[in-house]
Amino acid sequence: MTSAQTNRTQISTKQKSVRQSPRIKQTIKGAEQPNQIPDSVAYELFLHTVAEGNTRGLVKRAGFNDEDVETIMSEAYSLNEILEG
Repeated sequence: MTSAQTNRTQISTKQKSVRQSPRIKQTIKGAEQPNQIPDSVAYELFLHTVAEGNTRGLVKRAGFNDEDVETIMSEAYSLNEILEG
């Protein structure tokens, strides 16, 4: 197996299934039409993604200070519990 094949295998095994919001009735390609995604859905998906893993760095790179990062992480975990409950 080549290095490229190994990397491809590792990437595909790390991918998670995408959870579709019930508020969207069709698939929207955000890279092509980001304005078609409602803000509320974008926030929900962002917070769900944050709560799913150790993504403190992702939130930090978005430009938030340390206090805001902690608040966002806490809210993301709370939202995730509500959505999965």
